[in-house]
Amino acid sequence: MFWKKEKPAGSPVELDRNLVRIIGKEWGKLPLGESNHWVKYMAVMRQQGDNTDVFDVRVYDEGCTDEKKITVVNYSTLDQYQDLILFEGWFDRKYKKGEINYKKAA
Repeated sequence: MFWKKEKPAGSPVELDRNLVRIIGKEWGKLPLGESNHWVKYMAVMRQQGDNTDVFDVRVYDEGCTDEKKITVVNYSTLDQYQDLILFEGWFDRKYKKGEINYKKAA
């Protein structure tokens, strides 16, 4: 049905509670500053090798990509926009563990 279209693998997704829990104390490292948009954190993931449960993860602010007119399609889209990546790491979907750290902009 048209309202239940599946997103392509690797498409941006909203952070779920497992990712938020893994990021944990890293949230405090985000710089506080003036922003002219509502913050909406999104994640893009790619499978690590042959393991279907472990993913590389990047978290970004969708408002920042919208301001710069960048359409994030998948994980590799952010390769050329490293300054937009807020958190980066890995996540094991099966065991609900991982390590996602704050990535200081260059």
